[in-house]
Amino acid sequence: MGKCEIQFKADLENVSSLSVPADQDWTVFVKCSLCGEVHDKPVTMNESELLPLPPKGRTEANFVMKCKLCGRTSSMSIKSVKPYSASGEYQTVMTIDGRGFEVARWIPDRFVGAGVNDSGAEYEVEIEDLEDGWCDFDDRFDLPLSVLDIETRVI
Repeated sequence: MGKCEIQFKADLENVSSLSVPADQDWTVFVKCSLCGEVHDKPVTMNESELLPLPPKGRTEANFVMKCKLCGRTSSMSIKSVKPYSASGEYQTVMTIDGRGFEVARWIPDRFVGAGVNDSGAEYEVEIEDLEDGWCDFDDRFDLPLSVLDIETRVI
């Protein structure tokens, strides 16, 4: 497939940016570019984990797997990861170079959110299981916090 982008869209309230921690696994469903098989279980890849590519292992990728249907070994490499800050608009959060696999769907798992209150104080929140949205209240700053109407797409 080559290069693909994972895009994210959400309505942010009192959260100015969302980012996936560097040590966090990205959970995706993959599709084989050769046979078209979409694998039935999600797989994970990590920006900081590199795996050798067969047969000689001279090059590396963030994800390497053999397709269950056609038997071809393929890979994906994470090229860039960016925080999300465009509330209400699609924004690219990850760029991938796929060699035989492409991302069929991304499942947003865990984020670190950041914001600044009216007095200029910065704060961080950790958000887990974001797929259905997230709401909280920051007692320190008396602020409602939310990440709602979440959509993802792969282009």
